[in-house]
Amino acid sequence: VSPCASSLHLLLALPRSLLSLEYICLYLLRNMLGGALVLSEGPPVPPPRALPPPPPFLPPFALNFTEVQDSIEIKAKQADMLQQSDKLSFSIWIHPTNEPMPSISSPNDKKYYLSINVINSYALYCCENRWLRVAFRNEQPGWKWIPTNTQLPLDQWTHIAVTYDSSGTGGLYQNGVLVNDQLKVMGKLEANGKNLAIRIMERAVEDADHAQQTTTHTTTTPTKPNRFTGMIAHLKIWRKVLTAQDIQQEMRLNMAGTGIDGDDVVGWWRFDEGAGPTVYDSTGNVPEGRIAGARWWMPPDSMANVPPSSIAFDFRQMFNKRLASDIIIRVDESSIASSSSSSSSISPSSSSSSPVPHGAPQASTQDPSSSVTLSSSSASSSSSSSEFLYGHRIVLAARCEAFRAMLMKGMSESTQKEIVIKGVTFSTLSLLIEYLYCDTVEITPQNAVELFIAADMFQVLRLRSMCE
Repeated sequence: VSPCASSLHLLLALPRSLLSLEYICLYLLRNMLGGALVLSEGPPVPPPRALPPPPPFLPPFALNFTEVQDSIEIKAKQADMLQQSDKLSFSIWIHPTNEPMPSISSPNDKKYYLSINVINSYALYCCENRWLRVAFRNEQPGWKWIPTNTQLPLDQWTHIAVTYDSSGTGGLYQNGVLVNDQLKVMGKLEANGKNLAIRIMERAVEDADHAQQTTTHTTTTPTKPNRFTGMIAHLKIWRKVLTAQDIQQEMRLNMAGTGIDGDDVVGWWRFDEGAGPTVYDSTGNVPEGRIAGARWWMPPDSMANVPPSSIAFDFRQMFNKRLASDIIIRVDESSIASSSSSSSSISPSSSSSSPVPHGAPQASTQDPSSSVTLSSSSASSSSSSSEFLYGHRIVLAARCEAFRAMLMKGMSESTQKEIVIKGVTFSTLSLLIEYLYCDTVEITPQNAVELFIAADMFQVLRLRSMCE
């Protein structure tokens, strides 16, 4: 009797699913005979429904969620446009990039899921280890999570579509295949908000009256946060129940950069803007949304077919061209004419023997039309006062701190049409300004020393380093 009583106490600790007559008899028999407890694993779990290979979807742009605070919020002023009470479908492409993490039981360990919530009326969640759940604010089961048997694969694009019919049917499609047709739903949908929110959501709470997750976690070892990271593209909402053929057609069109159009489309966010903090509804029914934290993503090899930048060529076309120029630059070489040796050119002086301040150019406000005596320096050929350069104030000021101070900070040169620079030869100044326009210049042993001095005077640090 004692062994049987002990066995009955042990049976109470077994999972309820195992308390069948077969298991009870087997357990008591093994216990009374002193043998080890051996239980069969029960009927095998049916394999998941076979899915087609992943579609070759590669959008030109997508929105990338990498941080907990990342979100998109679309404030629908006319919430009835997104509210569909009887029939609806919505679809989205999702590309998870995070590694799967174990369940977490400690209340201090947080989990963060991808939440796509439409006016607190219907929602899709990518939960722990990329398992999908849905929610509907309806009569049955109410605003709570509905588990599905769909787990998103890692590091590949997957098309997910959800359908809802208030008469009692709902379905979830993965890559155009119906993988869950057992969504027990009933009743018309109700709205409890005016926003479409896509965000990384902490744990299982969507709003104040959202039901908590019911899954029991068993892992006791704390782990790092279970956080969704990945990309999304092509969120679309219909006011009808799509068929499998409709969803497959939508997938094919998405892969070509388009999609099904028509009056049944309520909202369509392609997420292909590629830049900026705003996303737009292609149908124009819903106002634009704001991005907070999420970043734009583009395929790594998408730059392969992009032509090289023409900015260097365009600016070279502007260098010393009269077109749109607003300033003429001349050089007063008389300030270095008194140099008697090549070493003196390192510290140029004016014709009156007054030193030029090191680290900044010296400008003259004399009348450019007056007679100026020019002579050659030790490192450059002679030039005359008739030589000048066309310039653009905005380019020079943007590229050079010395020119910015001279032309934009209230100095006398900021209002003059012509300015005269002292302490540098015309040929050297030409090379320096060519660099400011083109970001490159030919440096030779013959011009390197004087170009280094000019770059130091004008504080063009990169050019100075190139001359060293």
